[in-house]
Amino acid sequence: MTTTTAFLIVCLLVLPQWLLMIAQPNSKLTQQLVDSDIIPFILLIIFIVCMTKYEGQLQIDTIDNLLLVFKMEGIALGAWAYIGFMSLLVSGWAFNHRQTMPENYNWLLQHNVIFMLLCPLLLI
Repeated sequence: MTTTTAFLIVCLLVLPQWLLMIAQPNSKLTQQLVDSDIIPFILLIIFIVCMTKYEGQLQIDTIDNLLLVFKMEGIALGAWAYIGFMSLLVSGWAFNHRQTMPENYNWLLQHNVIFMLLCPLLLI
């Protein structure tokens, strides 16, 4: 499997949960998916696999080395999987607590949607 294919799979793993949280927030399927944490767990596994594959090559003691590390496709894929993992985790928490949150915190879901859906389009 190429890194490009894996990147698209990571994007497609995030998409169903986001679409359900937006389009069907009161359905049982959405609540089960958010409560199960299956998709974030898969993304975390992808992150761990990517990071352990390049473990010996991760020297980030200077900014130049950090930039070199992120030019490795596997590291960039792992970082993107981690962003998806954290986005779904935080948004799932916000989704479950949306009824008890003060009104000024409801922007969290909308901004995460914009970030997770538009950023892959900009990269492609």
